[in-house]
This record gives sequence, C-alpha cells and structure tokens, in this order.
Amino acid sequence: MTDVYRGDLERISPEDVRHINEVCERNISKMMMKEGDVMLLDNYRVLHGRDVFKGERNHAVTWFESCGEPLQKKQAGEKPDDFMNTLINKTLV
Repeated sequence: MTDVYRGDLERISPEDVRHINEVCERNISKMMMKEGDVMLLDNYRVLHGRDVFKGERNHAVTWFESCGEPLQKKQAGEKPDDFMNTLINKTLV
C-alpha cells in the first residue's frame, strides 16, 4: 500500500486508510450516463471517480469563484481566461 498523508504531512496509518476505503466502497452510487450527459461535482463535497469503460470521454475542469460568498471585484481592464466558466454558465445555468 502507498503511504497516505494528512495535510500537515503526518502519515495516516494503514488501518485508517483501509477503514476509509471500506467505508467509501460501501457507499458507492453509480451514475449511468449516456452520450451528451454532463455531470458537475463539487470536489470539496464529493469523493468521485469512474469505472472502466470503452469509448471516448471529454473531461473539462473549471473552478467557480463563489460558493455563496460575494464575488471578488476584478481590476479595471483585467480579462481573466474563463472560457470554461463562461461556456458552462451560458449553456447549463
């Protein structure tokens, strides 16, 4: 087993890692998807992964600025590279 560490670089015991893995495995919810489906996940709230499959996959990652907090003001003239945020917000939201 690969060593696993906490944010403060303290090693997590193999027993704890096994327990966490067992709990995760018991609570898997499979989401069957078909072509054209989109799934948005909050990485701070959801442990996620994917099973083996055949075919192609399009994978995009984006960060949203706000989780209920006021948006930060951009400086005048600043143009952030927010292609994916704009695409998702115009298409899905």
